[in-house]
Amino acid sequence: MHRPLQFDTLSLPVPADVIVYTLDEWQKIDPSSRFGKMMQNEVKWVFQRSQ
Repeated sequence: MHRPLQFDTLSLPVPADVIVYTLDEWQKIDPSSRFGKMMQNEVKWVFQRSQ
């Protein structure tokens, strides 16, 4: 996907991965799955567009 390429992470003081989801995609992640639990525990929101 090309969505993460819109964010400049080179100026951040630490290495970072950018994962970009639409609200619909985010809501489809099973919160009880291994991936869902990891996302709940490790995600740091940096931007959320108002609806």
